[in-house]
Amino acid sequence: AHLDVTCWQETRWLGRTEPNNPIRTKTASNGTFSMDLEATSFVLTAEGNGWTTQRGLRGEIRQGEKITLLEMVVSEAQVCEGTVVNAAGLPVAGAQIYVNHTTTSSSSDDETGHKRISIFTGGRALTVSDEAGRFKLSPLPSRVATVEVKHPEYQIFEQKVDFNEELVVIQLKDGIMLEGSILTADGTPAAGAQVIVNCGVPPQQKMFADDQGHFIANGLSPTIGGFVAVHLPGSAIHVVQHVVLPRENNGPLEIQLERGHQLNLRVEYSNGDPMPLAKVVLEGDRILDIPNWSSTPVRTWERQHGRASHTTDRDGHLLIPDLYPGTFKVDVRPSDRKDLVVQAHIASALATGAASQMSPEVIVFDLQAAESVVLKGTIKDAQSGLPIDCLLYTSPSPRDGLL
Repeated sequence: AHLDVTCWQETRWLGRTEPNNPIRTKTASNGTFSMDLEATSFVLTAEGNGWTTQRGLRGEIRQGEKITLLEMVVSEAQVCEGTVVNAAGLPVAGAQIYVNHTTTSSSSDDETGHKRISIFTGGRALTVSDEAGRFKLSPLPSRVATVEVKHPEYQIFEQKVDFNEELVVIQLKDGIMLEGSILTADGTPAAGAQVIVNCGVPPQQKMFADDQGHFIANGLSPTIGGFVAVHLPGSAIHVVQHVVLPRENNGPLEIQLERGHQLNLRVEYSNGDPMPLAKVVLEGDRILDIPNWSSTPVRTWERQHGRASHTTDRDGHLLIPDLYPGTFKVDVRPSDRKDLVVQAHIASALATGAASQMSPEVIVFDLQAAESVVLKGTIKDAQSGLPIDCLLYTSPSPRDGLL
């Protein structure tokens, strides 16, 4: 009775699920609770009065759906203590210690009786080590937990820890330092350039180059597939791929940017009227290649930089600066017809020059033609030759537009 029930709405970042935007309520005297949610993916936990989640719920609720008779289990909350030290055995202050079992769960919904909802075991707790490196984690349902420890100067620690031991010591490995130098296309220092360093282990690090175009990232882990993304207004967005850490001879990473190209668009209907507030999505020919990473849609350089999605103005115009030279596929959707899309391919020659000297590239959206496109086919079993019911997904190739 009277436990705090929290619904963590989920987002995905770099292939991992991160709960956020909590919504809270309390259980009644008989242990029941109710909660109104928008359509969302969620994690449900409960704690309070010395109890914490042992078996929680995770899944998806859809608009207008009503779900009843879900059950969670709580157990007596445990307090887990330990010390964080470095490779020399000295205490590490300010380390973030984190347990989050809600990121893993069973793939079956048989235990809950509801589609798209499954059970996870474990809980979540967060704390920071003090000046002596000591910490306390609470509340946890068990004294054995997978612990993640982060500190800006050290590599991320993540493994199972048994807190039943008399003295729990977590030893961090020294982090790797990456130093870099960035120049513009003219060879001058790229002062103030935004730098994102990603070594395959979240979180990625963000920083700005100094007046000499230098940057330093600490606490990195070994990798053979890291990348460094750089953006400086007036220069083309840039990504250095396949960064290997530690670097041979610990030499600095030298980066030279290209001049930025501008894409000037006008989107209009076939009768010449402008298409205001249309959603425009770019997909260029420079692909971010990350080992063991699967991403849909394709992870292009402009998507990594947050420059893939745009909206036309009231006159159907759109100016997109700081692009690299290349060929871009452009998807256009009307604001009032999200089920329709038209595609165009624009080469780099059309995306260069100052905006005041450019004539806009016009993309004509033929509403009648878009509505009349139909793809017909039959899916059959390979052995019996009989038709089968299934979901069919089609996707244009980023290179040639073929399905």
